[in-house]
Amino acid sequence: MTPPSARSWTVRDAARTSLESAAAGGATWLVMTRLALPHESWAIISALYVVSQSTDGTWRSAIARVAGTLAGTAIGAASVWLLGGEDTTALRVALAALAASAMTSFRPGWRFGIVAATIVALEQGEVAAGGTLDRVLAILVGTTTGLLAAFLVWPESAVRRARRAIAQALRSCNELLDAGLDIAMGAHGELADIHRRFLRQAAIARAAAGSVRRGGQRQALCRQVETLERLWHMLIVIDRLATQDWGLAAERSEQLSRVLPAVRRQAAQALDDMQDPSKTAPDLDALDHSVEEIARLARGDGGGREDGGDPSALGALAFALVETCKHLRELHALRTPGEDRPRAGGGSGAD
Repeated sequence: MTPPSARSWTVRDAARTSLESAAAGGATWLVMTRLALPHESWAIISALYVVSQSTDGTWRSAIARVAGTLAGTAIGAASVWLLGGEDTTALRVALAALAASAMTSFRPGWRFGIVAATIVALEQGEVAAGGTLDRVLAILVGTTTGLLAAFLVWPESAVRRARRAIAQALRSCNELLDAGLDIAMGAHGELADIHRRFLRQAAIARAAAGSVRRGGQRQALCRQVETLERLWHMLIVIDRLATQDWGLAAERSEQLSRVLPAVRRQAAQALDDMQDPSKTAPDLDALDHSVEEIARLARGDGGGREDGGDPSALGALAFALVETCKHLRELHALRTPGEDRPRAGGGSGAD
C-alpha cells in the first residue's frame, strides 16, 4: 500500500471539510427558516464552528460548544441578576467577561462561553431571559446540524486519520533511512524535504490520536506516535553519522560496505510492511542479524582498524541501528489487531 502524497492529503482534507461545512451551513439555514426561529447567524456560525478534520474532533467540538455556551449563559445571567440596570452595564460586561475568561483557562474548549456571557450581560430583565433562550436554541440547532453533517457527509474517524498519517510518516522514515545509508555509501542526497514532510505528518497523527474518543484506542495511538518520533530521532542520528570516517581497515571496510545495503533493504521492507494493513508481522530477525554484524565491526572483533578514522562514530551508528530495530518492534507490538487502519483504496469511515 502506498499512502497518499502530502499534496493529495491536503486536497482531500480541503474538499472534505468544505463539503461538510457547506452541508452544515445550508441545512442549518433551512431548519431555522422553516421553523421560523430567530438568530439564524448564531446557528450557522455554530454549525460551521464545530466541523473538524474528523468525526471524533467534530463530536468533541460540539460538546465543548454546547457546554461553553451554557456555562457562559449562566455567567451572563448571574451578572444581570447581581448588577441589573443600565448604569452598571459596563461593570456587568467586564465582570462577565472576566469570569468567562477565567473559566476558559481551565476549559480551553469552552472559549465560546466568553461570547455568550458578554452578549447576555449586555441585556436586561425579560429581554435578557427571552434573548438568551433563543440564542441557546439557535446554538443547539447549529451544533446538532454540524455534527450530523460530519457523520453523514464524507466521514472520517480520528482513528483512521491517525493511522493514515502514521503510514505516511513511516514512508518518510523509510526515505530518510534510505537517503542516510546512501550517503554512508558515498552518494549525495537532499533531506530537508523529507524532514518537513515527517514533521507535518507527525503533527497530524498526534492531533488525530489525541482526539480519538475511545480511551484505549487513544492511548495506543498516542504511544505509537511517540514511538514513531523516537524512531525518527534515531534515523536522524544515522543521517548525521553517515558522512563520518569509520576508521576501518580495508577488510573491515569491505564488510561494512556489504552489510549496509542489507540493512537498508531489510529496514525498508520492515517499514513498508508496517504501512500495509494486510501485513501482520514484518520480518525483523534478518535486520537484527545484519545490525549485529555492524555492532561487531564497531567493537573491533577480529581487529583491523586504521589510524585517522573515528571508531566511536561506527559505534554510534551501531547503537542507532540497534535502537531503530527496537523501535520497529515496539511499533509492531502497538499495532493492535482489529483497530481501524487505512485501506489500500484510501477509503474512510466513521469510528
